[in-house]
Amino acid sequence: MPELANGALVRLGQPADQSLADRTEGRVLIDEIAAERGAPLAQHRVEVSRRLRELRRTLNALKPDQGQLTPRQETTRLRAETEIAELQAVVRELDRSLRDVRRQICREATVVAATAHQVVLETLKEISFDVVVLDEASMTSAALAMLVAGAGRGHTVIAGDFRHLPPVAVADTPAAQEWLRRSPFEKAGIASALSEGRMPARLAALTEQYRMREHIGHIVSTAFYPESPLVTAPSVAGRAIRSRAPWASAQLVVVDASGMKARTARRQGVFSRYNLMHAQLAAALVAGASEQTRDLALITPFAPQARLLESLLPEAHLDEWAASTVHRFQGGERDIVVYDTVDSGRGVSRLHRWFTEGGTGSKGARLLNVAASRARDHLVVMGALDHLHPHGSPRDPVWTFFAHLLDRATRLPWDHLPAFSRGFTERVTSGIVDRLRDDIRAAATVDMWLPRAPVRGLIELLPALRSIRDDDPESEAVNIWIEPEADGHLPTEALYARRDGVNVRPCLPVLESCAVIGDVMWSAAESLLGPSTGVVLRTEHHAFADAVRRMQRRRSGAAPGSGRPGDDCGRCRRMLVRYEQGRAGQPDLRYECPACDRTMVGSNARRRRSRMR
Repeated sequence: MPELANGALVRLGQPADQSLADRTEGRVLIDEIAAERGAPLAQHRVEVSRRLRELRRTLNALKPDQGQLTPRQETTRLRAETEIAELQAVVRELDRSLRDVRRQICREATVVAATAHQVVLETLKEISFDVVVLDEASMTSAALAMLVAGAGRGHTVIAGDFRHLPPVAVADTPAAQEWLRRSPFEKAGIASALSEGRMPARLAALTEQYRMREHIGHIVSTAFYPESPLVTAPSVAGRAIRSRAPWASAQLVVVDASGMKARTARRQGVFSRYNLMHAQLAAALVAGASEQTRDLALITPFAPQARLLESLLPEAHLDEWAASTVHRFQGGERDIVVYDTVDSGRGVSRLHRWFTEGGTGSKGARLLNVAASRARDHLVVMGALDHLHPHGSPRDPVWTFFAHLLDRATRLPWDHLPAFSRGFTERVTSGIVDRLRDDIRAAATVDMWLPRAPVRGLIELLPALRSIRDDDPESEAVNIWIEPEADGHLPTEALYARRDGVNVRPCLPVLESCAVIGDVMWSAAESLLGPSTGVVLRTEHHAFADAVRRMQRRRSGAAPGSGRPGDDCGRCRRMLVRYEQGRAGQPDLRYECPACDRTMVGSNARRRRSRMR
């Protein structure tokens, strides 16, 4: 719209889309408009912003997860970080000086584009508009929506989808629940009216969608919009397919990982969830993508899993491919979307309520709706469907979605995925201990997590484990975390390894079954060194292995963490156990002797009961 160029349309803030910067056909960024009008401070601000973009591109090219930096690269990185810090201070000072110039440009503009929060910040504060349009309003709190509406002279359009995810708030007080965790749709009674079958007078329901291919749009509509079904626009059918991948053979693809019996674990033992085997399958998909895979997103409900998926993205595709939580990706879209559900019912055995409470308006239904509706051409859903869609579960929107997905989707067996990966991820069915030994001999660090089972393979690995040098006197290069028996005793093989000088640490529970050996990541359905391993996957990928190592690394505090030797009980000489689960089953952290401390707890309880009598 050329009539809006050079000041009639103003965009505040730094855009994620860099094509909005330095436009030749018409400036839209506020500081570029000010600079063009001859404000020296604004010109300096534009030059500083341009230099900051250059420095950030330099830092992105020197990411440590792409390998060890050379001394010259390390010097370049430090200089870039120093200059960025200095320039950010300059930006803050310039912004204070430019406030009046920016406000004048916004007063004279026809259209101002900004985030909702900027309405109450210095540049737009107390400037009024004829019309206010608040987009993506389902993620905006009711309180902020009222402040935005107050910037208008009376006409306000609230646009969004209240079947999508609600605003996020940290506080948990009644007032926060009422004003910060409810969108304007809920506060205005729109959602409740529709659930009661009443159509509010001021509601315009948009039913024609232009993003999703017909089959994707159908299951989204059937599951989440039964009272106002979505219609796919005719233009979608004629739209050219821009992105292709050998494993995305249909609009709907389902990878049922039930047969893997993958394990769900918690970040650092006590935080949010991740699933290593699912991430390894995602590594196979990423490695199997072709030059025709122009647009791809890997999304998941859980932040730790999102970080693992992000580590898989190749440097060359960071602009076109994305990895994110569903919450952060709301509002985004990609040609191909892989949705990793993570939860498997093993390890962390209780499914998240996102999958068990799927009624209309629930967070589970909203999250699944957002995840599925991000896909334009292909939606790939990966999950343990025997747990996510069990027989006899309530027929709510989440159940309806999975039922229609299984009915319409092309099934891609999970054990076919390693064939796409060009060797990055492989399923290992024999010679597991021999392959582990070879990897250990080539590595500088080893971290293993072994759930309760005889660890027969550990003895065979001892010579290779002892050969690893501890170059850092402050940290152990080898950490073998083992879940003890019910009585607190370690398996015989683990005690032998400890006497042989290997850093063995008892931990309860051990939800993982895996090893991070240098740049190689191993995982197993059962104990990796036990008599029955179940499915075993091996992935060789530097950034991924580093991300897993950080995910699993235990912090020291109430108990010594990763890289630290364990302690013996001062009374009975047993090893103290790092407990990561409370007696009620919730995440917790204690460092106790399984014999003495348990005896003391029992004695104290008996004394309390005696006093009560």
